[in-house]
Amino acid sequence: MTSHLPPPPRPCDVLLVAEHGTRWARWMSGLADAGVSLAVIIQRSHESPERFAQRVRERTAALALVKRLPPTVFFVASRRIDDHSERGRATLARTLVQTLARAARPQGKLLLACDRSTTHESIVDMKRIAASEALQLGRTVRVASAHAERGSFLPTPPELPLPAA
Repeated sequence: MTSHLPPPPRPCDVLLVAEHGTRWARWMSGLADAGVSLAVIIQRSHESPERFAQRVRERTAALALVKRLPPTVFFVASRRIDDHSERGRATLARTLVQTLARAARPQGKLLLACDRSTTHESIVDMKRIAASEALQLGRTVRVASAHAERGSFLPTPPELPLPAA
């Protein structure tokens, strides 16, 4: 008997994770225009940073379980710089690095970015925490950060290069 099921979708190149208030559609459009296939997780307008981090953890774990976690995670931070947001970003940094490290990839990539309207400081601590977590795990997860005003650094296929850390 022949199955009439469609073939499974091709795995995505990048997981775009964006906080509420970012210009995530701009990032998504830029990546899609470059031919990058995406999976997307966007923070809801009234979702707390902790709940958002929990939802990202659940979604990335589910993707990793079925071997569909993209090798590159692109996180876009909002302009919020307060204790509540910083704690959520710290949790996200650890979660994303741990998930990428466990996904049995030769090298996971975590790119932390912020919009022109956002200060670069919104991701400085997140980068430090993510790099420290990768080092503690003894796994290869490249962590880099960039600000939109520093020029175009959107990943392009097939290698999805990142700017120097």
